[in-house]
Amino acid sequence: MMNARNSGPNQTGGEKEKITPYSSILDFVQRIIKYDYAALYRLDEKRQQLELVAQKGECRELLDGLKFRFGEGLSAWVAEWKKPILLTRKKDIPQGSPLGSFLSLPLWYGGRIIGILSLAHRSSNGLGIREQKLCKLLSERIATLMERINFLQDLKESYLTLYRSVKDFELFYERMLKREKLAQERQFDAALKSKIRNPLSVILGNAEILLNELDGEKGELKKRLEAIIAEGQKIARVANQELETFGACETGESKISASNAENL
Repeated sequence: MMNARNSGPNQTGGEKEKITPYSSILDFVQRIIKYDYAALYRLDEKRQQLELVAQKGECRELLDGLKFRFGEGLSAWVAEWKKPILLTRKKDIPQGSPLGSFLSLPLWYGGRIIGILSLAHRSSNGLGIREQKLCKLLSERIATLMERINFLQDLKESYLTLYRSVKDFELFYERMLKREKLAQERQFDAALKSKIRNPLSVILGNAEILLNELDGEKGELKKRLEAIIAEGQKIARVANQELETFGACETGESKISASNAENL
C-alpha cells in the first residue's frame, strides 16, 4: 500500500463542482457509494495525460506535486501502475488531513485504460474494502458509459471542426466571388475606356473640327455633324458616369478595407 503521510491533499482552484456530460457517471456512483468528493478523469490518448472531466465536492488530490507519466497526483500514479489503491487515515493519510479515506481505480475498456475514478470521504471508515469491491463491480459499466460519452464528445468536436471548415470555405468562396466580380468590373472599365470612350473622343474631335470648318454655312452636312456631336456627347456622358460609379465603388471598398485594418 502506498503511504501518503508526507504529502497533503491538494485543492485545485477552490471549485466544488465541475458539471459536464460526464457528471451523470458520478451521480450514478453516488447512488451506490457515499462519498464527500469524487473526480472522474479521462485519459487523453493523444496527449497521454489525464484530463479532469467531472467533479463533485471540493477538489482534493493526494501526492500533490509528484509527477507521473500521465500527470500529477495519486490518480496519475493509479493510471501509470494500472491498479486500484485504497488509503485511510488510520494507515496512510496524515492525521491533520481533512480526508479520512481515499479510493482510486482505473477504468478499463477494450483492454486499455480510458480513465480514472477517484473518491474521497471525510471519515476514515467512509471508504473501505467493501466500497473498493463495489467499485470493481461497477467499473465495467462506468467505463462503458464513459466510452459512450467520449464517443459523443469526439463526434461533437468533429462536427464543430467540420462546421468551422465549412464556414471558412464559405468566407473564402465569397471573397473569391468578390475578387472575380472586381476583376470583371476592371475589365469592363478597361474596355469602356479603350473601345468606347477613346474612339468616341476621336470621333467627336473630328466632328467638331469639320463643324468649325463649315462655320457660317447652312446645309444637310452641318445638321448631320451637329447630330453626331450631340449623340456622341450623350454616349460620352453615360460612359463617364459608368466609370465614375465604378471608381467610387472601388474607392469605397478600399476605404472599408483600410477601416477594418485599423480596427484589427
